[in-house]
Amino acid sequence: MKTSMKEVMKHHQDYLTWLESLKATDEKMFHTPISEGKWSPGAIISHIMFWDVHCMDEKFPMIGSGSTVNDFPPFETVNQTAWKYAKEKKSEELIEEAMSTRKKLIEKAAAFNDEDLDVRFKVGSNEMTLAELFLDFILHDKHHMDQVDQFLKAHIGG
Repeated sequence: MKTSMKEVMKHHQDYLTWLESLKATDEKMFHTPISEGKWSPGAIISHIMFWDVHCMDEKFPMIGSGSTVNDFPPFETVNQTAWKYAKEKKSEELIEEAMSTRKKLIEKAAAFNDEDLDVRFKVGSNEMTLAELFLDFILHDKHHMDQVDQFLKAHIGG
């Protein structure tokens, strides 16, 4: 699937709009697991935010043709840290922080253009393009956004 920087930026703006819409979510519902053994909407937002930080701090600065970018850290370590972080935050505070983080990611992503999307680099031992990295993160966002939306719709008719 081919993507453009315009589409990447549109997704990020859509994500900000989605986060804004969650501000009306009841505090208890925000911290209720979406199903047995799953995270709450707050933990999911924290999880996305922690990966945003990783991407803009550890991936973007190192991307260049033929470069090797640091491998992803252990997923479970980052995810557990994000889950614990979310438990300590009020919903509006976490949403504002996630929005601020995504805006910083947008600023850093804006340095790339459509030609940069074809740049090949390695993440650990896996070769990929910037377009593939962006697409992976977009699909990841959408997966979690759908989970939260379905949960809220089922529980509050949202």
